[in-house]
Amino acid sequence: MAHILKKPTADNKGVLLLTHKEIAYFGKGLKQIRYPAVNNITNKFFPLDKFKSYYTKKFEQISQKYFIGEHFGWYHRDYGTKPFIDFYLCTESTVTFKEPEKVATIPLSSSSFINKIFENKGYNKIYDVMCVSHSGKNKRLKDFVYAVRKLYDEGYKYRVLLINKESILENSKGHYVELEDDYHRLFSAEEKQLFTLVRIKGSLSLLGLPSQAISEFYNLSKVFALFSEQEGEPRAISEALICGLPVVMNENIRAGGVGLDMLNNENSVLFTEYAQSHEALIQAVENIDSFNIDSKRVVSSLREDYTIEVFKEHLAKLYAKEGQVFDGKLDNPTNLANAVNAHITEVPWATAKDNTADISTKQQFDILYKELGL
Repeated sequence: MAHILKKPTADNKGVLLLTHKEIAYFGKGLKQIRYPAVNNITNKFFPLDKFKSYYTKKFEQISQKYFIGEHFGWYHRDYGTKPFIDFYLCTESTVTFKEPEKVATIPLSSSSFINKIFENKGYNKIYDVMCVSHSGKNKRLKDFVYAVRKLYDEGYKYRVLLINKESILENSKGHYVELEDDYHRLFSAEEKQLFTLVRIKGSLSLLGLPSQAISEFYNLSKVFALFSEQEGEPRAISEALICGLPVVMNENIRAGGVGLDMLNNENSVLFTEYAQSHEALIQAVENIDSFNIDSKRVVSSLREDYTIEVFKEHLAKLYAKEGQVFDGKLDNPTNLANAVNAHITEVPWATAKDNTADISTKQQFDILYKELGL
């Protein structure tokens, strides 16, 4: 989403953050497909590094008053530079650039700004394994459900918690729509006393349960499972580590981020094949006391009450490079974990249709432009 971090003053620019999805919307380029030869032809007529005429004119004005940053909610390789972008908010594990010498990056992301409500509270554990996810097929929840089935078949009667938010407009092409049917079909009434499925209706909340509730569930669990094959910068890894949970994850996940980059043999178990993923869950649960999570380092690297100061240091350097002065203040510095990737709707340009603050229409953009004071 567009997030106005700082309004400009008489002498210095403000700071505006956009997502890669919005940059794609503003641009002339067409969606890239699996055939490079076709992409090469379409890119000549619809260049990826140009904005549409209307937005070019608007951003020429915006860039006079704001430093513009781009945040990534998805994994990219050989990403091309975009017009008007002063800095890219991403880690190298999430995004690499075609021309890295031409870009300025700040190695932070949404997963670097976890709400301070997340902490290790030292609770007695109720659940052996916890997973929280929406139903997109990239999340591989079907594989997680079948891994639980294998656990029970092999005699490991673990208590498992799956918190799933129903996606808006779920469909069989892009989502695991059989989740509820599989849950009832694969597990007996006795097993469902061990395997808890919490499914949250998509129309009730953009993110599902409130952060306070999610933090409590982390603290009531021993192990966190992320089965995704591709993400941007999975925030749940950061949340789990902060709450003291080791992570079970696909070793070949196409994703990045500060939290993921911190995983090692002392705080995670990785699997290479989904067919054997249940073995990784067993290894983690059965050896729970052998993990050693560096809580101090994790919190200082991933939680917003520490990382916002790191972000400010990077902004100060950006201002200085342009001969300006950053006063160390941000107008909207809270809840960045949600704000930088459109997971808030309390802004005038948010749309009820998609329950998101992503800008995907000219009307939304014009509202933002007005809010920028231009």
